[in-house]
Amino acid sequence: MSRLEDLPGEILMLIFEYMDVEDVWTIFFNMTAKFNILVFDSRLRLTVNTSKLGKSKFDEFCLSLAERNCNNIYSLTLSNNYFRYPQIRQFLFNASFTYFQSLYSLTLIDINYGELMKTTKQIKQLPNLNHLHINTHEIFDDKQLMDAAQALFDQPKIHVLDINFHEKMQWHTSKPILLSNLEVLSLNFISIDRLFSLLPYCPKLRSLSMTLDSRSISSVPNDDTELSTTPIQTFPQIRNLRFCLRSFNLSVLQSLLNALPSIKLLSIDTLIYNEEYIRAPFWTLLLQQRLPLLERIRLILRGFFTLQPNKVIVLYRRNLIDGYKYDRYWLDRAHRKIFMSSVLFDLILLWSSQESDADYLELQNLLNTEFPNEFLIHSFTTTKQAIEHVQSIKKPSRLSIVITKLGTNEETLSKPFIETIRSHDKHTFIILHSYTACCDPNIRWSFASLGVNMVTATIKPIRDVLQQLISLAQPSSKTKYACLYCKWPSFSLEQLCIHVPLYHTNEQEFSVKCNLCQRPTHNYAVHLHDEHSPEQHPRSIAGPLYAFSLVVCRRKRDNCFLVVQESGSMGFWLPGGRVELGEQLDKAAERETLEEAGVKIRLTGVLKIEFIPRSDSNRLRIIFFAEPADENDCEPKTIPDYESYGAMWLTYEQTIQCSTRGQLRGNEPLKWFKYIAQDGIIHPLSILSKNEL
Repeated sequence: MSRLEDLPGEILMLIFEYMDVEDVWTIFFNMTAKFNILVFDSRLRLTVNTSKLGKSKFDEFCLSLAERNCNNIYSLTLSNNYFRYPQIRQFLFNASFTYFQSLYSLTLIDINYGELMKTTKQIKQLPNLNHLHINTHEIFDDKQLMDAAQALFDQPKIHVLDINFHEKMQWHTSKPILLSNLEVLSLNFISIDRLFSLLPYCPKLRSLSMTLDSRSISSVPNDDTELSTTPIQTFPQIRNLRFCLRSFNLSVLQSLLNALPSIKLLSIDTLIYNEEYIRAPFWTLLLQQRLPLLERIRLILRGFFTLQPNKVIVLYRRNLIDGYKYDRYWLDRAHRKIFMSSVLFDLILLWSSQESDADYLELQNLLNTEFPNEFLIHSFTTTKQAIEHVQSIKKPSRLSIVITKLGTNEETLSKPFIETIRSHDKHTFIILHSYTACCDPNIRWSFASLGVNMVTATIKPIRDVLQQLISLAQPSSKTKYACLYCKWPSFSLEQLCIHVPLYHTNEQEFSVKCNLCQRPTHNYAVHLHDEHSPEQHPRSIAGPLYAFSLVVCRRKRDNCFLVVQESGSMGFWLPGGRVELGEQLDKAAERETLEEAGVKIRLTGVLKIEFIPRSDSNRLRIIFFAEPADENDCEPKTIPDYESYGAMWLTYEQTIQCSTRGQLRGNEPLKWFKYIAQDGIIHPLSILSKNEL
């Protein structure tokens, strides 16, 4: 039986992410050198929620922060509520938020005024803080309330801001508001005039949630008369609106809808005293006139009416809601065409609740903020549910995308799901999100062979590839071409040149006859790129001497080596390629490594120079030795293209296993990794001269 210490570092880091951070530090800190390195590895993203800690454990946590590297703390929650112990005050006394330079999300519950003011100064020094959630039940006086709001509005780096003061928001109108990057805003209580004065400072705001105060409004009348004018300014960038109107006020509602004409997703919760405003025709006409782009609506209308003395509701009151049967149909019918035309893909998500909560929240936020309408999302937590959904679709009308985890048990395993998809079609784009697969070449190879298009451990590459995929579903009036691999029939030439390398880089039958020029090709994706791409690419012309630069790149911190997973299922190989005309050997090595593996490198030496004469041409090969230009920013490529399927870091031991399984293109990775591991001679770069004597 293996010891815990013998498990790969990537597996141990997955275990750490499921544990409470205080337990990770208490158990593994200073246990062994390996554990000590892993506990503070910058790739480890820990979520810290101290809200349920008692006094003694929380004090130990605070006192330990100054002694430890906190750069892998991704999410932090502090609370003054639990056990009536002031955690936030104690934290600020013993530590500082500036310790957490990688902090992405911060939640503070029941924070008081003094703590809030001190906190807002410290978090301005956190370069990666994206989400800020503030909750307090303390009663502020007017000056404190304005100071607190002003401090929170002076956070230009924040993208998601949630403020729950339980008091009507107000701030110093003479001081600047810096919310230039804010995309999602949630406010507990605000008047509409204050809201309109805040929105001009949020040019990137896409989603707005709030409780609106229908009382004490200065900019609109407080009765149910029609407004004579629309607001001075509109905010078309806001597409999602959710608000609660404590007491229905038609003027407030009309003013708000006039200011936000581009709303697509709308949710309203209000209390109504007038029966006329609960009838379906009223809402149908109002929304039709004010929100021409509306696609989805959620109405919660709470009536406040007096019952008859005998406690029996009059018939017409009991049937008020009946009108919605027809008006709902009208809303669906009127907006169905708009809604369906904006949906470009079916997005199938297989992600159990036990896997990577932080990544799941990041993915959900990505889909909600950047792709609110492009995908019809089908979410499943078990493999069985996902398979049943796929099998129920007989003739798909849209392209599909799948994002799946590796799975932790039989109920959530992704392999049967992927096999089911590939038995139906090849035109579904499958993304496997897995730290394990990105670090284990055998798992990566196995899933690539199953037909997975992309393997990644982070959300950012998913965002990038979704943007590429969207361009494939846009309708085009140009000549249509079918894909030779998956037979999808309706691509323009531009779309075909994107689709083939993105979807089919790992196809084993990579040499096919081009359906555009009828010529045989050695590599169809490269042929499309060089011969038929609408974009002008400079043609590379090789002379009689063919020169190639290969790279052996080692990451010092863990002695891992960079390999490329070649197109066409050819296997793992060293990054590198042909030297173009007019290009230096070292520059070719750097360029090819960046193109094939996605990693910027720094060349440090030369391992070998080869010259191979042939009857029809000569070949020169230089094998360079290199290191990542930045070891903290050397994540390999995960999005496939015509250059490669992707790349990864391997240990020498993993390379031996790949060789045994036939997963290497040739034996050179094994040969050179062993050479470096045994401290072989590395020649200086100066033996290659760039100038003639």
